[in-house]
Amino acid sequence: MHARGYIPASIDSTRMDSTSATINLYFGDVYKWAAISADEASRIWLNKIGWTENSFAEKLYDPDQVLRLQQRMLAYMENNGYPFANIYLDEIQINGSDVSGKINVKPGPLYHIDSIKITGNAKVTNEYMQQFLDLKNGSIYNKEKLQQISSELKKLSYIEEQFPAQ
Repeated sequence: MHARGYIPASIDSTRMDSTSATINLYFGDVYKWAAISADEASRIWLNKIGWTENSFAEKLYDPDQVLRLQQRMLAYMENNGYPFANIYLDEIQINGSDVSGKINVKPGPLYHIDSIKITGNAKVTNEYMQQFLDLKNGSIYNKEKLQQISSELKKLSYIEEQFPAQ
């Protein structure tokens, strides 16, 4: 029920006998988002995934909605050089049945791919592997590309991965 705007929803009491069970629920008032705001720096990041300050306005309160926003923002950050970004909601206020808060995006440091290390006796150049994996030395960290290295290497019959990418 919380996902449908009933923040105070709870089970008030239960009663069971040999033939039936009775559960009394308390729903309380329906809550809705008044607004979720962001400072200018966070707004710039959030706009990259299509968020606007009206994204939550007047919609039923659903904490999973914020979680999905955080997950989308984190995925974007991890694939664009910021694997240690922090996305969080604070300054939460409830005024009557209206909920508001402030979403924050703290990117952390920008990370780059240092290099690809090839060991063993395979006759393949580092430049070829950089091109094949689309991971050039000095390129921006991209979690999705790094997770695909093992499956991409399997496409090359003359290469055998000894250790997963680190």
